Amino acid sequence: MTPKQEIGARLREFGDAHFASMKKFAEALDMRPQNLGAYLAGERVPGNKMEAKLKAMGCDIIWLQHGATQTEMQHRFDVMVQKIKGREITDKELEILAVVRGFEIEDVYEFEQCFSVAKAAAIKMEKLTKRNASKAAEKKDKHQTKIKGGIK
Repeated sequence: MTPKQEIGARLREFGDAHFASMKKFAEALDMRPQNLGAYLAGERVPGNKMEAKLKAMGCDIIWLQHGATQTEMQHRFDVMVQKIKGREITDKELEILAVVRGFEIEDVYEFEQCFSVAKAAAIKMEKLTKRNASKAAEKKDKHQTKIKGGIK
Protein backbone atom coordinates (compact mmCIF):
# COMPACT_ATOMS: atom_id res chain seq x y z
CA MET A 1 0.00 0.00 0.00
CA THR A 2 1.39 3.41 -0.97
CA PRO A 3 1.53 6.29 1.56
CA LYS A 4 -1.35 8.01 -0.30
CA GLN A 5 -3.43 4.83 -0.04
CA GLU A 6 -2.64 4.57 3.67
CA ILE A 7 -3.91 8.13 4.17
CA GLY A 8 -7.01 7.20 2.15
CA ALA A 9 -7.61 4.17 4.36
CA ARG A 10 -7.31 6.30 7.53
CA LEU A 11 -9.61 8.90 6.00
CA ARG A 12 -12.17 6.16 5.32
CA GLU A 13 -11.73 4.89 8.88
CA PHE A 14 -12.44 8.39 10.22
CA GLY A 15 -15.46 8.78 7.93
CA ASP A 16 -16.87 5.39 8.93
CA ALA A 17 -16.48 6.21 12.62
CA HIS A 18 -18.11 9.66 12.44
CA PHE A 19 -20.68 9.58 9.63
CA ALA A 20 -23.58 7.34 8.61
CA SER A 21 -22.23 7.13 5.05
CA MET A 22 -19.45 8.38 2.83
CA LYS A 23 -22.03 10.57 1.12
CA LYS A 24 -22.72 12.32 4.45
CA PHE A 25 -18.96 12.58 5.03
CA ALA A 26 -18.51 14.21 1.60
CA GLU A 27 -21.34 16.66 2.34
CA ALA A 28 -19.71 17.62 5.64
CA LEU A 29 -16.50 18.33 3.70
CA ASP A 30 -18.42 20.40 1.12
CA MET A 31 -17.45 18.12 -1.76
CA ARG A 32 -19.06 15.68 -4.13
CA PRO A 33 -18.87 11.98 -3.17
CA GLN A 34 -16.84 11.32 -6.36
CA ASN A 35 -14.20 13.80 -5.22
CA LEU A 36 -14.06 12.21 -1.77
CA GLY A 37 -13.66 8.86 -3.53
CA ALA A 38 -10.39 10.05 -5.06
CA TYR A 39 -9.07 10.78 -1.55
CA LEU A 40 -10.32 7.47 -0.16
CA ALA A 41 -8.66 5.59 -3.04
CA GLY A 42 -5.34 7.31 -2.39
CA GLU A 43 -5.36 9.17 -5.70
CA ARG A 44 -5.25 12.51 -3.87
CA VAL A 45 -4.20 13.64 -0.40
CA PRO A 46 -5.92 16.28 1.72
CA GLY A 47 -4.54 19.80 1.40
CA ASN A 48 -4.57 22.55 4.02
CA LYS A 49 -8.23 23.50 3.53
CA MET A 50 -9.47 19.94 3.76
CA GLU A 51 -7.23 19.25 6.75
CA ALA A 52 -8.67 22.31 8.51
CA LYS A 53 -12.20 20.96 7.94
CA LEU A 54 -11.18 17.50 9.15
CA LYS A 55 -9.51 18.95 12.22
CA ALA A 56 -12.69 20.91 13.01
CA MET A 57 -14.56 17.58 12.83
CA GLY A 58 -12.19 16.09 15.41
CA CYS A 59 -9.74 14.28 13.14
CA ASP A 60 -6.17 14.02 14.45
CA ILE A 61 -4.23 15.29 11.42
CA ILE A 62 -0.94 13.76 12.63
CA TRP A 63 -2.68 10.37 12.79
CA LEU A 64 -4.26 10.94 9.37
CA GLN A 65 -0.92 11.79 7.74
CA HIS A 66 1.34 9.35 9.57
CA GLY A 67 -0.75 6.71 11.29
CA ALA A 68 0.47 7.88 14.69
CA THR A 69 -0.99 10.24 17.26
CA GLN A 70 0.82 13.30 18.62
CA THR A 71 1.74 11.28 21.73
CA GLU A 72 3.20 8.48 19.61
CA MET A 73 5.17 11.01 17.54
CA GLN A 74 6.47 12.57 20.77
CA HIS A 75 7.56 9.12 21.93
CA ARG A 76 9.40 8.53 18.62
CA PHE A 77 11.13 11.88 19.02
CA ASP A 78 12.13 11.05 22.61
CA VAL A 79 13.60 7.75 21.40
CA MET A 80 15.58 9.63 18.72
CA VAL A 81 16.89 12.06 21.33
CA GLN A 82 17.96 9.15 23.54
CA LYS A 83 19.81 7.64 20.58
CA ILE A 84 21.84 10.78 19.93
CA LYS A 85 22.54 11.52 23.60
CA GLY A 86 25.21 8.83 23.56
CA ARG A 87 27.22 10.64 20.90
CA GLU A 88 28.49 14.13 20.42
CA ILE A 89 26.35 16.45 18.32
CA THR A 90 28.33 17.85 15.38
CA ASP A 91 28.76 21.56 14.72
CA LYS A 92 26.60 21.17 11.60
CA GLU A 93 23.79 19.63 13.67
CA LEU A 94 24.06 22.49 16.18
CA GLU A 95 23.76 24.99 13.31
CA ILE A 96 20.72 23.15 11.98
CA LEU A 97 19.08 23.04 15.42
CA ALA A 98 19.66 26.79 15.79
CA VAL A 99 17.93 27.44 12.46
CA VAL A 100 15.08 25.04 13.16
CA ARG A 101 14.53 26.57 16.62
CA GLY A 102 13.66 29.85 14.89
CA PHE A 103 10.67 28.31 13.10
CA GLU A 104 7.19 28.42 14.55
CA ILE A 105 6.85 24.67 14.86
CA GLU A 106 3.62 23.36 16.30
CA ASP A 107 4.49 19.71 16.86
CA VAL A 108 7.26 17.16 16.99
CA TYR A 109 6.58 15.88 13.49
CA GLU A 110 7.12 19.34 12.02
CA PHE A 111 10.37 19.64 13.97
CA GLU A 112 11.50 16.23 12.74
CA GLN A 113 10.66 17.18 9.14
CA CYS A 114 12.41 20.56 9.36
CA PHE A 115 15.48 19.02 10.97
CA SER A 116 15.64 16.23 8.38
CA VAL A 117 15.30 18.63 5.46
CA ALA A 118 17.79 21.09 6.93
CA LYS A 119 20.28 18.32 7.67
CA ALA A 120 19.93 16.88 4.15
CA ALA A 121 20.43 20.37 2.69
CA ALA A 122 23.50 20.92 4.86
CA ILE A 123 24.99 17.59 3.76
CA LYS A 124 24.27 18.42 0.10
CA MET A 125 25.85 21.88 0.49
CA GLU A 126 28.91 20.36 2.14
CA LYS A 127 29.31 17.88 -0.74
CA LEU A 128 28.86 20.63 -3.33
CA THR A 129 31.36 22.85 -1.54
CA LYS A 130 33.93 20.03 -1.45
CA ARG A 131 33.30 19.20 -5.11
CA ASN A 132 33.59 22.85 -6.15
CA ALA A 133 36.78 23.23 -4.12
CA SER A 134 38.16 20.10 -5.76
CA LYS A 135 37.26 21.39 -9.24
CA ALA A 136 38.83 24.76 -8.45
CA ALA A 137 42.02 23.02 -7.29
CA GLU A 138 42.11 20.91 -10.47
CA LYS A 139 41.63 24.01 -12.60
CA LYS A 140 44.40 25.80 -10.72
CA ASP A 141 46.72 22.79 -11.17
CA LYS A 142 45.98 22.70 -14.91
CA HIS A 143 46.64 26.41 -15.15
CA GLN A 144 49.93 26.06 -13.23
CA THR A 145 50.92 23.15 -15.50
CA LYS A 146 50.21 25.28 -18.61
CA ILE A 147 52.26 28.14 -17.19
CA LYS A 148 55.16 25.83 -16.36
CA GLY A 149 54.87 24.14 -19.77
CA GLY A 150 55.01 27.51 -21.51
CA ILE A 151 58.11 28.64 -19.57
CA LYS A 152 60.30 25.74 -20.67
